[in-house]
Amino acid sequence: MIDRELESLHENGVQLRHLGQLERLSQELQEKVRHAIELTKDNDQLILNVAWNYGGRDEIVHAIQRMIEDGLKAEEINEERVGEYLYTSDCPDPDLIIRTSGEMRVSNFLIWQGAYSECNEHLLARIWTGRIAEGTARICSA
Repeated sequence: MIDRELESLHENGVQLRHLGQLERLSQELQEKVRHAIELTKDNDQLILNVAWNYGGRDEIVHAIQRMIEDGLKAEEINEERVGEYLYTSDCPDPDLIIRTSGEMRVSNFLIWQGAYSECNEHLLARIWTGRIAEGTARICSA
């Protein structure tokens, strides 16, 4: 993906970000990801979060470990503070999570950030059913 898409993403003003533990990837992929992030860091048309070696539970554990390393006291930890330590700390929480596979679960993806997100299956089913019904009514009345 990086080799094939990086030039186009950069030309279109896309800023590439990585969610996950980069150090667990192969050295070659780490270098490509770091290069892509550095190349696109000033782009401001769109932010593309790529999640390689990402897990929501792992992200929360990593955030807690960093809070401990920073010497935070228990009374200093609240939802806002935890959010500051997540990979997506400077991004808004998603309003909608779409599972293109048709799954009805979040599967350990953005489990903190997606706590109040809409799930796709029922919402999209209503949207598409409404559009299909509307289109059918137009065809039948023509």
